Amino acid sequence: MVVLHVKRGDESQFLLQTPGSTELEELTVQVTRVYNGRLKVQRLCSEMEELAEHGVFLPPNMQGLTDEQIEELKLKDEWGDKCVPSGGPVFKKDDIGRRNGQAPNEKMKQVLKKTIEEAKAIISKRQVEAGVCVTTEMLKDALDQLRGAVMIVYPMGLPPYDPIRMEFEDKEDLSGTQAGLNVIKESEAQLWWAAKELRRSKKLSDYVGKNEKTKIIVKIQQRGQGAPAREPIISSEEQKQLMLYYHRRQEELKRLEEDDDDSCLNSPWADSTALKRHFHGVKDIKWRPRTHTPRCVHSSNAGGSPGAGPGRSQEPGAPSGPSTQAAGAQAFEPSAASQDALAGSWSQSRVAGPGTRHRAPASDSRGRKGPAGSGLM
Repeated sequence: MVVLHVKRGDESQFLLQTPGSTELEELTVQVTRVYNGRLKVQRLCSEMEELAEHGVFLPPNMQGLTDEQIEELKLKDEWGDKCVPSGGPVFKKDDIGRRNGQAPNEKMKQVLKKTIEEAKAIISKRQVEAGVCVTTEMLKDALDQLRGAVMIVYPMGLPPYDPIRMEFEDKEDLSGTQAGLNVIKESEAQLWWAAKELRRSKKLSDYVGKNEKTKIIVKIQQRGQGAPAREPIISSEEQKQLMLYYHRRQEELKRLEEDDDDSCLNSPWADSTALKRHFHGVKDIKWRPRTHTPRCVHSSNAGGSPGAGPGRSQEPGAPSGPSTQAAGAQAFEPSAASQDALAGSWSQSRVAGPGTRHRAPASDSRGRKGPAGSGLM
């Protein structure tokens, strides 16, 4: 048996089993009857809930009128006195003004509500998830149960204009109502599968093959409405679950970023070399920048020693008069380059021996070297 998952738009309706060799003319009529039968049971359940709460229907000329208007127009509900529920009525006014307010008692009300729940379970869309196929016999049983419950509560029957009685007698008038738009006539029904219309002149096996263990999704449509929309890649429920998952994941990442604080790594207990430095005895060492210490302080003569011209360095060991040093000596701190030059000149003079004069390159107070005899200091 081929299983048909019947949908209207994107909403699942019911499951239906049929042989693969079934004519599509017969199959289309069968699917349409089950579809319209489910709508009929839904309408009956809705009206019977109102019947259990507010009693039978008012005559059409009295609906929507207040009590003062009814008295002024001298209108009377003849069927209201005849259609009395078993066990006596309980007055409960209908705010909409469609029913007379003579509701059945609590016991009879429970009879109606229990039957309504059983009928709703037969036509429920949850039957699709449970894998239960709906047949016309199941719908007839649901209608018979509803009819029996109404006969128990109202043995004398309902008024001829009551929509519940009209539904049981197939005389309902749905023109101008939303329920009438949902009903599809058997002659105008179309079945679509895989973006293709199932022609009534063919068999089901011409489209799905001869495999009897096939399950297909069929959409019922009224003729002239065109092809139905394609199925989404993921259902609305799966999309909600996916969005919920990514939202939770994003919140988790935000929480991890807030907890990613590595300031604790600067603490003493987080130092991996603390034990090693403790045994070596090198803990609490402070490093300071190295300061420059001058090697020597050189004094240059303003007038120079006797026999030494300007820009000449005095020989090591040569006497220098205190008066000359006091008169023209000026202490300064030479740069590193000038100190190296002076040290080189002294070493050469020692090698040359006493009595040998060596002319060292002159340098100024800033350490700049000049040619011999230039007089730069």
